[in-house]
This record gives sequence, C-alpha cells and structure tokens, in this order.
Amino acid sequence: MKLDGTLGSTPVSAYLDTLASADPTPGGGAAAAVTAAQGAALLSMVCNLTIGKKKFADVEEEVRAIHDECETARRQMLNLGDRDMEVFGTIMEVYKMPKLTPEEAEARRAAIQLALKASSEAPFELFKRCLATLPHADRLEKIGNPTVLSDVIVGRYLLVAGLMSAMANVEVNLASIDDAEFCKAKREVMLPAIGSMGVSWRGLGGGVDQISPICLISVGSRERTGLSKHCRPYRFIAAFFLARTRWITGSKSLRTCSQAVDFNGAWATLLKVGANRCSLPR
Repeated sequence: MKLDGTLGSTPVSAYLDTLASADPTPGGGAAAAVTAAQGAALLSMVCNLTIGKKKFADVEEEVRAIHDECETARRQMLNLGDRDMEVFGTIMEVYKMPKLTPEEAEARRAAIQLALKASSEAPFELFKRCLATLPHADRLEKIGNPTVLSDVIVGRYLLVAGLMSAMANVEVNLASIDDAEFCKAKREVMLPAIGSMGVSWRGLGGGVDQISPICLISVGSRERTGLSKHCRPYRFIAAFFLARTRWITGSKSLRTCSQAVDFNGAWATLLKVGANRCSLPR
C-alpha cells in the first residue's frame, strides 16, 4: 500500500493504514516529520487562540510572528517527510546494482555511500527545524493564552519526539557511511545543540539526577571503544542523556553504575535495548 499523494494531502486514516502496511514507506522518517508537524500545528493553534484577545494585546505582535514561523515550520516538516520517502526509494534501487566484477562492486559501493549521505539530509534538516521551533513553546508557555497551556506542553513533547526521532534516523545512516568528516559534521551540530537546550527539556524525565549504565558507553570511535558500528546510534542517544542530566543537575560528575537508575519506562527501555543490541555477537 502506497500513499496516493503527499503527507500533507493524505487523510490521517489513510496515512496510518499505509504506515501500518508492509510497504517500507512511509516509515520512521515520515512518522518523525508528521509528529514534529503536529507539534508545530499545536503551537499555531495556541497562537490563534491568543491573537485578537484584549488581555493579550501587548504580546499580539510577537505571537503573530511566532504563528507565522510555526506555520512555515509545519509545512517544511511535512515536505521533509516527503523527501525522506523519495530518497529511500533511491537507496533501494542502488542496493540492486550489480556487483559481479570488482568494477561493478566498487561502483555500487560508491553509489551506496552517496545515497546514504543523501538519506541523512532530510532527517538532519528535520532535526534543525524542530530545534528552531522548540523555543516558541517556551515563549508561548509564558505569554500565550493559559487556557490552552496543555496544548503548548503537548506541542513541546511532539517536537522533542520529532527531534529525537530525526536524530536517530540520521545516526542510522551515519553508521554505514565511511566518510568520517561528513559524520563528524552532522554530530557536531546535533550533540552540542541537545546539550545546550534550555527549558524545553524540563519535565521530560522528572528531574532525575541519575543516569542509566548505557550512558557510560564512550562516544569515541568504533576502534577506541571496541563496539560495533551498530552501537553508534545508541552511543549518541546515551550522550544526549548525559548532556541532559548535567543540565538538570548542574553537575559534571557521573554516578557509578551501581548507583545508576532508569529515567523512566520508555527511555529506559530504549537504552536497555541499545545495551543488549551492542552486546550481541556479530
């Protein structure tokens, strides 16, 4: 089952039916984009329920500006989801290239590397769009109509989910890319950005000041850590938790493994799955 049109023109029920089908697209990339777009849409709704009301007249101009930026972001996020699906099709075709001779094998390898780089761009752009939109949630929480505060909070959670999902999708591609400088450039944007996040992360883990043992995995190179390339996405997710924990607590020290506990069910499960996967024989 395939989508008849774009993500933006497809009814929700049809999109979900297609997402649940055996067809590989739409997949995680599109789902991340739709999730983020919902977050941006909720912030736009809060703006619309603030604009035009006398009690918010002093901030109306600012809220209008936020609204316009959220609407732009929403459209861009859906477009990135469409682009993600298009690039996936290209990757599938590249993997079908012949490899019977050394020349064919080398041509196929080079084409795969180019396709993987292209495939990392849409989720990377989605990551940046989420990152740029999240501060609007922080601001609307302060100046928006308080009767729809819960919508601001849900919008923030959806944007964070989109951001983390986009980062995971980037990492899945980087794990198979040989160009170390290309990978480094992407990670030098994502990791510091997450580590420097402000109030958008408050409440996402209940302010727990402890860290799961998987977070003690080094974020160094595959050779230095002795971990397989399949662990890379989990190492960088672990790095996010480390950065976030240090921000919440203001501490640069880590507790030992024996003292470490989970953040909460969902995130802890993800990290444990990562730890188990990294320990599997290859």
